[in-house]
Amino acid sequence: MTAPYTFVRFRTPMAGHHFADDTAAVHDRPVPDRFNGRIECTITALSPLFIGSADQDTGNTTTLDKIPVIPGSALKGMVRSYLAAMTGSAIGPQSKRIIWYRNPVKVRESSTVTALYNQYLQKRGESAQQGKQRIGLLTRSEGNYSVVECTQLPLFGDNSSTRSVPKVTWRVLKSDLNGIARDIDNQVLQQCNDRRIHVVWAMVETTSANKKRSVRKVVFSTGLTAEGACASAVRRRDGQRANLTVPTTCRNSEFIGFLEESGKQNSARGGGKPVAVQMILHATGLTSSADDDRNAANDDSRNAYLFPIPDSKTAGWILTSGKPKRKTGRFDVATKTVELALSEVSEQSTEYQRALPEVLFKGDGVPVFFDTESENGQEIVVRFGRGSGFRVQAANSMFDTIDPNVRNAGFDAEAPDLVQSLFGDSDEVAARKGRVSFGTAWAQPKSRFLSKQADIALLGPKIEAWYRRLEQRANPTTANPVTYDNDDAKYRGREMYLHRWPKNVINDEETWAAIATERRNPGNADNGVGRAITPVAPGTTFTTSIRFTNLTAAELGALLQVLLLGNTPDDNTSGNPTYAHLIGGGRPLGLGSIHLAPALYFDHPDRYRRWDAPMWHNATSADVVKYLNAFRAALEHAEPDKQQWTTGPDNHSWPQSIAEVFTVAQWRKRLPPETTAEMSLDDHQLKKIPKSLSELTSEFSP
Repeated sequence: MTAPYTFVRFRTPMAGHHFADDTAAVHDRPVPDRFNGRIECTITALSPLFIGSADQDTGNTTTLDKIPVIPGSALKGMVRSYLAAMTGSAIGPQSKRIIWYRNPVKVRESSTVTALYNQYLQKRGESAQQGKQRIGLLTRSEGNYSVVECTQLPLFGDNSSTRSVPKVTWRVLKSDLNGIARDIDNQVLQQCNDRRIHVVWAMVETTSANKKRSVRKVVFSTGLTAEGACASAVRRRDGQRANLTVPTTCRNSEFIGFLEESGKQNSARGGGKPVAVQMILHATGLTSSADDDRNAANDDSRNAYLFPIPDSKTAGWILTSGKPKRKTGRFDVATKTVELALSEVSEQSTEYQRALPEVLFKGDGVPVFFDTESENGQEIVVRFGRGSGFRVQAANSMFDTIDPNVRNAGFDAEAPDLVQSLFGDSDEVAARKGRVSFGTAWAQPKSRFLSKQADIALLGPKIEAWYRRLEQRANPTTANPVTYDNDDAKYRGREMYLHRWPKNVINDEETWAAIATERRNPGNADNGVGRAITPVAPGTTFTTSIRFTNLTAAELGALLQVLLLGNTPDDNTSGNPTYAHLIGGGRPLGLGSIHLAPALYFDHPDRYRRWDAPMWHNATSADVVKYLNAFRAALEHAEPDKQQWTTGPDNHSWPQSIAEVFTVAQWRKRLPPETTAEMSLDDHQLKKIPKSLSELTSEFSP
């Protein structure tokens, strides 16, 4: 499988002292045998470049006086991230973000998804299985939490131990509750979801697709009042619309009779009078307004849950309608478990969702599916969620999958790494001033813009996407996936985007428009994903100045190396360099490729001695090579293990991390766009695994 990004493996950060004899020389006063000066840098856009406000409407490139600019902070962040990938750097902040995963929606024809399904079942135990799930109401009293279990119907006849949560079809809800929709913003739904509504039960005889006849108890009608539910029941019976109350796979549905409050069938002629009882509506799988049209056709086959109210007559007859009976009760829940499970609610986008738990705690409680375990001889709730396939916590966080030698470095190891030494850093106990600063890069006046393209999806893999983020044993599918639950899970490395601008482009405007059309976000204009973008055209040049203070020869060489990548100092092929950086908001599209051409200037040695001394001394290409060689010599000390060295795409020997960065940064030999295309939505659903960088390397052009 393909992806517009890849990963450079983490390495133990190279300590700053390998490149300087005194990394404390961070003040502005010149220090003997250190270098001070500036690097005048010409930046050439090789593909459409966008740096600015990527909101849904504006999408304008950052400008000053109508001239495109690249902020110095953006340049510093880019250079710092490249150097961190090349030489390693401490990873932080080291908060343990919890990783969650859910039950796969379907066990499709994929060994990977099947393995995930089995892993989920193993994690949760019996109550994750169909017919074994448990439901209840999460309640709070004097700061303590508990779940009151709700009863369920027998799934396969009265003698079955397999249970089913009572349900009502969305066809019935839409017919009876005027204006309701499976939309999180729907006012009628917000008024009644997770709260009591009135329902009428009935006996219905159906014929299945294989012509087998059966009698079942169904929710025949609903209403916000008992009178409304009963009126809808009579209309449905008289109109012979019993088919609305059963699955769409059933045929020839016939009304038999209404159920009394005790659950017994009314034997009166015509089925008797309808009796409305109260139950709690719990609708899941809700959509947003933007998705409603797309999903409306699916509502015919969807159901909403109905939770029996504990200790009600309805709960009683449901409990006693099957054999053997499952004893229900009240189970304690630790406060930490509740806070953890409800943390997702606080991240929801609507005020309604954020406020819902507190509202429900004042009523019957929050409808939940839950699992229990025995602790000190007592059965307690250990997991719960709002749906039957609710999320569970993975055993590891992202940081647990990263080598401690990578995490506990830099300030954490009381020895700043090279990146921290050059660019500065701070944490809770230490801080260091940077010795490299970046000015704003200005484009030439009247630089050309490409057309504004709206609603473009700029997406990357979430941390939870284990099939993208973690090293796998095989691809594109595997029957033994490595997830955050695996003890041997290893994070793949630092994410880096690949260059994807096609070669030999004749008309950059047409090519840009075609790329934008391909990544359009149709039908989801309100979901916060689509962005408007107005990039500057390829060929646009910027100029900026990079100031450095008190650098050693090796540190200056490191700065020059990360600016040049694998390009030579006298490489003037700015339109088609061997290597290029990526910057800006277009990186998920593989756009924002730039070539940096640095020119080195030193402060004149007599600048602080004579008032009439020249300010600058221009370095030659030979000088630049000297500092690059000093950096290479320092690398020998920083990485003495020759097993960690390999041949890079420039045919020189480098530490593996630097060779990998150069491989990713190849411009002239970049991969064709189809080789690095984003996976389809279907491939994401099947959890297909992309190729590793080592597998991609063989595909780069010779």
